[in-house]
Amino acid sequence: MILSISIIFIVTFLIEYYIVGKQIKYGIIELFKDIFPYIFMSVVAFVPFYFLTELTQNKWILVVSQLAGGGIVYLALLKIAGSKVMEDLIRVMRKQSLD
Repeated sequence: MILSISIIFIVTFLIEYYIVGKQIKYGIIELFKDIFPYIFMSVVAFVPFYFLTELTQNKWILVVSQLAGGGIVYLALLKIAGSKVMEDLIRVMRKQSLD
């Protein structure tokens, strides 16, 4: 079911992108150059924590540890990579205005 929802999401995204991309003159190559680093960091951050399912059968511990661990690793990767998104997040959390 999750695979089906993921496929539907991707197909919907590509259809919507095709329509909007023609209007704003933003090519698919530019799109992938923008989103690939975030996809890569997500995979690096969350895939290792998926394997925690082998270590524990308690679903609550599993969910909390996967979200917290993966989230911390993802945010650390964003910070290390110098992501503008991460900088904006920190500014918003500190209630500073965005540029």
